[in-house]
Amino acid sequence: MKRGFTLVEVLVAFVILTLGLAFVATEFSRHLFALQILGNSMAAYRIGDQQMIHEIVHRELGVEVPPDALPEGFTSQVSVTPVQLGTEPLKDVMMDGVAAGVSWNFRHQSRSIRVVTGFPKRQQGG
Repeated sequence: MKRGFTLVEVLVAFVILTLGLAFVATEFSRHLFALQILGNSMAAYRIGDQQMIHEIVHRELGVEVPPDALPEGFTSQVSVTPVQLGTEPLKDVMMDGVAAGVSWNFRHQSRSIRVVTGFPKRQQGG
């Protein structure tokens, strides 16, 4: 009666274990990369949202809100433009649109988002 494993059995088990660990490591790094992208995207949306709020507060209340410091590598630009809705029943309603664009670099790739909202156009003299 023989006891133990043959060399071939040990090598096959070792190859299977190595392939399994390599797969787990690859999936882990892929998910870590996706989490980094998601984290940067969430930061960019938060920056864009804050920039739009600052612009709306300044427009509606006349209060100048000091801009928040942007994280390193992020840039932003805010614009207010007239927007005409093209759907019924508001087809002819003019609105002011506030758009905030945020850009950043991640692993030598430029990425950006654009956050947009609208509100009724301010009446002249009001």
